[in-house]
Amino acid sequence: MKVSRVLHNLDLTHDMEVCESTTANGEPCRREVAKGLSHCFQHDPDQLDGRAVKFDSIKRESYLQALRDGHTKSTAARSVNMSRQGVWAYCERHSEFTGLISNAEMSAAGDVENALYKSAMKGSVPAQIFYLKNRVKESWSNADQQEPTTETPELDTSALTHEELLLARDIAAKIHRVD
Repeated sequence: MKVSRVLHNLDLTHDMEVCESTTANGEPCRREVAKGLSHCFQHDPDQLDGRAVKFDSIKRESYLQALRDGHTKSTAARSVNMSRQGVWAYCERHSEFTGLISNAEMSAAGDVENALYKSAMKGSVPAQIFYLKNRVKESWSNADQQEPTTETPELDTSALTHEELLLARDIAAKIHRVD
């Protein structure tokens, strides 16, 4: 939208482009826009109502870059002056951004995976063991490590006296209270 504006010191008028968005209180934004743009730096043209968006495209890309660099979601959010909840709220409205977050996190994990591989190839025995145990589990798992079981074995209580059964019941009750 073109607006005539009086220059303060020169008492001249010139045409300038101003933002087409509205402010939070519903009034038109009066900020000047760069040539060829319809919105100022503070308003997101992708937002349906054109209002200011805290998590603009620059912040979104910076957030994703922080994730690619290995930062946590909370640290990445703080790096762009957002809260983790603010980013989550944005994801609720823009589901495609959740996929971009996953890709950025996978990129960071891939970098670590590559570094681990390089370390293993340079002769780091702990890196070699870790890599093989996680990549070739069938051949490199510890045979002495058994998966924990939640099944209770069947006990033959037929030879126990009444007193021994009561005592066993009390012990079992104490064990379950500790858990």
